[in-house]
Amino acid sequence: MKRSLGWWLGALVVVGAAFAAGLATRDRASGSGAGAASTAAPSPSAPTTNQALAGPPAQPASATQATPRTDSATPVDALAQAHALGVPVPELFDREARDGAWAGAVEKSAQASYLQTLVAVAPWADRVVVECRTALCKVTVPVDEGHVAATMNRLQVVTIAAGVSPFADRADDGEWYAGVYVRFDESERAAAMHANYWTDGVRARFPGGNAQLAACLEADERRAAERQRAVGTQP
Repeated sequence: MKRSLGWWLGALVVVGAAFAAGLATRDRASGSGAGAASTAAPSPSAPTTNQALAGPPAQPASATQATPRTDSATPVDALAQAHALGVPVPELFDREARDGAWAGAVEKSAQASYLQTLVAVAPWADRVVVECRTALCKVTVPVDEGHVAATMNRLQVVTIAAGVSPFADRADDGEWYAGVYVRFDESERAAAMHANYWTDGVRARFPGGNAQLAACLEADERRAAERQRAVGTQP
């Protein structure tokens, strides 16, 4: 059983300005955009906060708020209702039923895409696991403690979906797992089953392939480090 350590980005993880539009909401009109995440994230020992899947953080549900009705709603609608009530993303994922046909197809296509870019995104890792339900997927990479924040930030760059939320867990045996929860809206849910949904989305952002992706990530991380140093030297 893993003990969830909560969300890592919060106020400290800022998506790189040059790539921000591509991470939270994909540009449906053009089908392309640029995306990169800053690694100005807290260390694994820092306090963490919940991060919403897309848009501003949801307000916590009050004791008087009712559980969203799902009898007449589609799975995607039910997810949106629960998210609006402030249900934490891990809880949404845990209680969402698995659509076997959809989940199996998305797991296969998404995992292939993440593996293609792993050498640039997380060269310190050797595998990635994708687990899907009905409108949510969980992408997990086993990492050492020193690469937790970078892994969370970098995975967002190659995640093509309506909403992305990073997480980090530490297992009982001490091993760390970093990754992202991925949310699909109704228009993207069917498309996500196809391999070209993932590969074409990444290629549109980084036509130069892994070499361009790695260069963009490293440059963004250098800028983030320089900003942190500048703040630290101020009186």
